Amino acid sequence: MSSRFQRIVLVCFLVGFGGDVSNAGDSGKPAASIEVADFEEVAGILAWSFRLPEGIAADEYARLEWNILPDGEAGRVEPGGIDFSALSSNGEIKLFLWVEAIRGGNPAGIQAIRYCVKTRGIDGRREETKGRLQLPAGYTQLYGFEKSGPSDLNGFVMLNSPTHGKGLAHLNLGYTSREKD
Repeated sequence: MSSRFQRIVLVCFLVGFGGDVSNAGDSGKPAASIEVADFEEVAGILAWSFRLPEGIAADEYARLEWNILPDGEAGRVEPGGIDFSALSSNGEIKLFLWVEAIRGGNPAGIQAIRYCVKTRGIDGRREETKGRLQLPAGYTQLYGFEKSGPSDLNGFVMLNSPTHGKGLAHLNLGYTSREKD
């Protein structure tokens, strides 16, 4: 009896209980692929990959900086709080920013967003760092961003000010002297 029951279960499994499960792909049209933009939309995470440019001097290192360009005022640079001091030229970086909270106008007035940085030096050593990226004072609304994927290192994120008329703040890769810090 057990043998007959096993055969029935096996046949039902193979036939799919007469349902349409085994024919799910018979529409003739392939399903849409899942793109990075889908993850951005659903999870609110932006992600870029890049290598540090060649020629970083021995006495400097790369870091993320806010280039703040207020309308009608002189621009300034503020450190973003994420540096790559352990990496030299050609170090690999993957940068992830959780921007969901500032995407819809930032009604809560959030001043920092979560990040994760994954790096690999030319020696092959990998590291992962997590933290909170401080937003520049007064710039708390997401204005635009570079498309996720391989980066051209120019304007990862652009913020504007809710008070309007303050111009934009751009998150870029910059360099600073090791002696300043």
